Amino acid sequence: MTKRIFRSILAVTLIAFLASTVIIPSVFYGFFRNEINEELNAEIGVIAVGVEKYGVEFLNSIDEAVNIVFCDADGNELYKTGKWHEDEGFLTETITVETTLDNGSTIAITKVYASEAAVLLYSIGPLLIALALMVITAVVLAKTLSNQIVKPINSIDPESPSLPEDYVEVSSLLHKIKRQNELISLQMNDLKQRQREFEIITENMGEGLVVTDNKGEILSYNRSAMDIFYQIDFSDRVNVYDLGMSEKFDEAVSEALKGHRREFEWKQGTNVYQMFTSPVFRDDSITGALIFIVDVTEKAERETMRREFTSNVSHELKTPLTSISGISEIMMNGIVKPEDVPGFAENIHTEAQRLIALVNDIIKLSQLDENDSQLEKEPVDLLLVAKEVKTRLRHVTSKSGVTFKLVGESTIVNGTSVILSEMIYNLCDNAITYNKTNGSVTLSVGERDGRPFVSVADTGIGIPQQAQTRVFERFYRVDKSHSRSIGGTGLGLSIVKHGAAYHGAELSLKSKLNEGTTVEILF
Repeated sequence: MTKRIFRSILAVTLIAFLASTVIIPSVFYGFFRNEINEELNAEIGVIAVGVEKYGVEFLNSIDEAVNIVFCDADGNELYKTGKWHEDEGFLTETITVETTLDNGSTIAITKVYASEAAVLLYSIGPLLIALALMVITAVVLAKTLSNQIVKPINSIDPESPSLPEDYVEVSSLLHKIKRQNELISLQMNDLKQRQREFEIITENMGEGLVVTDNKGEILSYNRSAMDIFYQIDFSDRVNVYDLGMSEKFDEAVSEALKGHRREFEWKQGTNVYQMFTSPVFRDDSITGALIFIVDVTEKAERETMRREFTSNVSHELKTPLTSISGISEIMMNGIVKPEDVPGFAENIHTEAQRLIALVNDIIKLSQLDENDSQLEKEPVDLLLVAKEVKTRLRHVTSKSGVTFKLVGESTIVNGTSVILSEMIYNLCDNAITYNKTNGSVTLSVGERDGRPFVSVADTGIGIPQQAQTRVFERFYRVDKSHSRSIGGTGLGLSIVKHGAAYHGAELSLKSKLNEGTTVEILF
């Protein structure tokens, strides 16, 4: 805009100069010619008076600035200056004035002067100087004026446009800018709101989400994706193929960019992920790919645990059933002596009780897994439950020689007394079973920082460090040969773990080999 204003002012100046160069000299030249004509008329009047009074001798006294011709009434020349017959040229023009005296004689005078072309030619130098001065003045003036005109416009704040009152011509533009700003502001607020909603949704997703362009450059990702690809610095522009996950990963992304959906699983460290890749279309053309990653580690672990559980249950059921089947077959064939029958019957009873205990524990675990307990939660005094457990274990403690001590105070929790009793019983039973000769078990009940707790501490054989994270798994035994000799289903601590989860409690274990173990349930 500044250039246009500058060029316009300069063009107007040049046009004005050219017009002045042509028009002004013509006007002044016409005025100059009229002045000469009037001067000659006045001069010829004086000459006529002098000739009438003094005769031809008067003409000799006149200045030769003009050319004079004096003729008598018959047209005979009586006087003539020497320059009368001088021809006009390109640079000269002449004016002739004639008058007739009373006696019929005539006097004609002429004067030679510069032509209009000569005037223009003689004025070229001054005109060029004037043109230069005008151009310089026009340039400075055009630059100054254009800057003064444009500066307020350039200083307009697009957020709140305003100009001085004398800029009426652009007021409609300012109104349009204001309306456009209002529309853009509404659209931006809407986009920001949608973006915030999208970010809130994606950032709180447990699944990883990655969006790429059609060349594999990562455009967007959420926090879960950063956690999965923790070794990648997302602060720089990253290509999805640079993640270096696996050949199958790159192949799935490539297929998505070709318009095909893919799904596969891959393992990274101890985690198992399921990945879905889909193409992103816009106007029937592929503009990128969407990568959706789900952590299925827990699902895989559950599947592994299910297989292990099935295998363990089969084994645990098979052992007593084989024993019962073998003993009953011996008795059926009459091989057993009459005096040995009670012993064999006792073995059958023991194995049957073992089967019943195993089935009961499996049912309890199944109910806890599915949160399918038929009993409703109610206020339960943990101290009363602990006393009941101590009574149930009286025979076991007296037989094992382990000292059992209960300490604490009345503490109320909202729970199911049957499950709480089973949890505390299993902890105490394990503490007695895996204790040392003349060892001790301390069952504590109380509150800590306003939270109820139950703690079982023993002076037994302890649990190795590497096994402490697995002892609550189903059928897991630290020493399988020793555990088999002392019985048990291998599900006791697993029931404790699931019971704690059912009550929303925290379960912790501390143990040292040959020093003892402490298990605490914090509600």
